[in-house]
Amino acid sequence: MSRIFLFKKIEKKHNISMFKSRRICFISTGIYRLFETQTGDAAPKQDYSPGGAEVQLKFLGQALSQQEGYKVIYLTGDFGQKQIEQSNGIELFRGQKPPFGQPFYKVLWGTFQLIRALWKINPDIIVDRTASPRIGVLILFKIIKKTPYIFMTASERDCDGSYEKTTNPLFAFLYRFGLKKASLITTQNKYQQALLSENKSISSRVFRNVFPVIPRPREEKTDILWVGRCTAVKRPELFLKMSSAIPEEKFVMIMSPALSEKELYQKTTDQAKSIQNLELIPQVPFAEIQRYYNRAKILICTSTREGFPNTFLHAAAGCTPVLSLNVDPDGILEKFRWGVNSHDNWEHFLNEAGKLLTDHNKRKAWGENAYNYFKEYHSLKKGVTLFKELIDAILD
Repeated sequence: MSRIFLFKKIEKKHNISMFKSRRICFISTGIYRLFETQTGDAAPKQDYSPGGAEVQLKFLGQALSQQEGYKVIYLTGDFGQKQIEQSNGIELFRGQKPPFGQPFYKVLWGTFQLIRALWKINPDIIVDRTASPRIGVLILFKIIKKTPYIFMTASERDCDGSYEKTTNPLFAFLYRFGLKKASLITTQNKYQQALLSENKSISSRVFRNVFPVIPRPREEKTDILWVGRCTAVKRPELFLKMSSAIPEEKFVMIMSPALSEKELYQKTTDQAKSIQNLELIPQVPFAEIQRYYNRAKILICTSTREGFPNTFLHAAAGCTPVLSLNVDPDGILEKFRWGVNSHDNWEHFLNEAGKLLTDHNKRKAWGENAYNYFKEYHSLKKGVTLFKELIDAILD
């Protein structure tokens, strides 16, 4: 067998060109803040605070960039940075300004910037996350350039029609058009998958949130923790109410502002100042936040709805049980015995908090259950292997 023939046989078997890496472009306006430039300088100050969607795309892209045959590019927001920056071999390409609060003509101009940037990047596949009108625009790019497009849901509102009801008709049309034409749609859980099927007659693939496996923590558990952006759907005021109801415990609230809800942030911050047993922390760098979960007795979730909260995975990695007022995706907290869902019953919520806080052995057992669950179902290593398979199935 000649060397050339053997070379081509190996290349065909692995379905990856041995000369050219596949260019995977993740689109995320707010992800820039989670990176540092190659020179080590901190990212410029932004008004936009990244959330769970950005964290998931960072985890996935970083892990994929370490695999042979893949080149990862992030098309980020325009925050005044250089056109192209590098972070550990990953390209950060400046795109459009964040659309929040922008007049319509600036949103259209931002869309043009997005397409122009994609033309320069020339990706083999595009990965996007969270409902927005840009999906429809990206589908046009997909059609023109024949570039496959993957959309990843980040919340129930991406699946149940809520997004379309709260935006203008043009944006709603672009979103629906984009969903219908996407090469692949992934959901965070089976419930979102069912919502897409029932409300939009669209098929999807469940792809769970991922998280790097870390050693079991050894810190002393001292706090009751709440983490999130200050938005109405997360109901931060209920955590303040809870801390007032249990004055003998220490409460820690890590709350970043949301660009679209500045008044709520100011109101919540002002109210928190008068609560003696509550420590309010405006923002914590992502690289430092896990230690807060590691030393928490309980993680509190007061949201009306979520997709799959990254806070749950941080808690599980920190061997910390979860007490949720209304969120339990696919029933995992109670099914795997590492938390409680009170189904929006406030009295039940406070009663369960009291039980957990007075039962150290139960908290420890549930923390172990949490850690075992996250290792089995949300390991970054397992997730990136599956994601590679999804990409290769589209491109091959």
